[in-house]
Amino acid sequence: MATLALCEALQMTGDTSLRGACEAAVKFIFAAQHTDGGWNYHPKGPGDLSIVGWQMLSLKSASAAKIPVPYEWRRECDKFLESQVAQGFMYKYRKQAVSDSMTAIGNLIRLFRGWSTT
Repeated sequence: MATLALCEALQMTGDTSLRGACEAAVKFIFAAQHTDGGWNYHPKGPGDLSIVGWQMLSLKSASAAKIPVPYEWRRECDKFLESQVAQGFMYKYRKQAVSDSMTAIGNLIRLFRGWSTT
């Protein structure tokens, strides 16, 4: 959430003194990504869809602030999202039952990624 706030502040104010902190925060996000493509409360922990949602928002904001965001994170994040689909557009939390909140997060991420239901 701090990365999101920093990148939004950079976008809104144009204060270039924030750029270094934004770049460092984005590098940390990449370093913390688990091999399953997701993120957790702890670096390299197995993916958690709610945390993936925050990371996605942060990286989208970073990209809008002209902070370099490598393509690899998207491919890995997509892999994680596929593992959380229960059926069609329904999402689950850590392989448990379908959840309305996780479905909302999963579909928001998909929309940000350009996914369409048509």
